[in-house]
This record gives sequence, C-alpha cells and structure tokens, in this order.
Amino acid sequence: MTSRGNRRFLAGSAAVLALTLALSGCGGEKKEKAEPTVKPTVTAGVTLTPSGSKLELGEAATMTWAPDQNTKGLVSVAVEKIVAGSPKDVARIKITPKPEHPHLYYVTVKITNLGKVNLGGVPAARLPLFLDEGTNLLNPPADLRADMKFAKCPLGVLPKKFQKGATATVCLVYVPSGDVKQMILQPAAGDQITWPGEVTTPSPSPSPKKKAKKVAPKPTASKG
Repeated sequence: MTSRGNRRFLAGSAAVLALTLALSGCGGEKKEKAEPTVKPTVTAGVTLTPSGSKLELGEAATMTWAPDQNTKGLVSVAVEKIVAGSPKDVARIKITPKPEHPHLYYVTVKITNLGKVNLGGVPAARLPLFLDEGTNLLNPPADLRADMKFAKCPLGVLPKKFQKGATATVCLVYVPSGDVKQMILQPAAGDQITWPGEVTTPSPSPSPKKKAKKVAPKPTASKG
C-alpha cells in the first residue's frame, strides 16, 4: 500500500458483491486517496469545478467525463441524498471477502449532460464518485445488473437517449466497512471535489393498523 498522497488502483482488491434482488458485482477497485490540486479550467465555454471545492448536498460540480475509451462528455453531477440501508438490507449482503461489519448506503445523484456527446445507456456506476469512510482507501459504487430491479435504487443507468440538456436522477449503492465521512468526486488524476457525508436514516416501516372491533348496539327496552 502506498501513502495517502499517492493514488493508484489496488489489483485484486475488488470484491464480488451480490445483494438479494439486485446487486451483482463491485463497480471497481478501491483506490487510495489523492490530495486535491487547484486547476480551474474552461471547456466548451463551461467552467469546470476546480479541484478542492467543498459542495453542499444538492450542489452540482461540472466536469468532463470519459465513461469509456471512446466517449468523452461534459456533465454536471450533484450528490442529492445519502440514505443508510436498514439492518434488514445489510443482513442480505453477500460479499467476498465479507467485511466484519458491512455498511450499506444508497446515494442519489443528479446528472445533467452539458456537452454534445450522447451519454445514453451509460452505467452511472462508471462515475468517478467514491465513498470515503475515513481510511486511505476510497470505495467505488457497486454495479447494478441492468436486468435486475432494486426497489431502493431503481435506476443505475442513464436513459438510452441522453443528449445535451438531458437530466437524470440515478442511484448508486456503496458497501463500505465503516461509516461514510464524505463523498469524493475525482474527475481526473489529482482532482478532488467533496460533498459531506450527511446521512438520512430510513424511517421504520409503519406497523399495520389494527382494525377496531365492531361493538353490537345494546338492545333498548321498549316502553309499554
């Protein structure tokens, strides 16, 4: 393992993840943190969010995004909400190697296409958006299989047509071994844009209401 300031992929550190009803595998390998650098840049008339920016939940960062070798787009990305998985959800996690105390988070992200490249059908898990649990390593999003449904993270792929001006809200799943401290976006080597790890804890399911028993009216004495 290298120091905190050096960033690299760790070979063989990706875990095979399966969640009942949905998850099939980890979206990437854990990465070591990088120290932010300041590089204000203008691309296609749009000012990119400089590295080192600290945003609030709901605030968007503008970045170039190359989800594969043949695609390079321009998008805005906003972490909208971080929801902790319920104990029941956590109990369903199957992961190899399995953390001693696995955690589960659903992260809602809003993506807007600002460029000319169609980003339709791109898995949102390819975003360089990592969960920081306070260690040297960053957790990538887990990958959702397109043919499976997961009620609490219903959309993990951009629509088939995602041209300039299109906006989509997607959900990413993270399975760290500790609590979330912050979310970190790394558009390029050395870049670091952060959102606070403010977590919404799901409210417990409401108990079914008991039906009130019908009480038969008491017979009244007739006057005679």
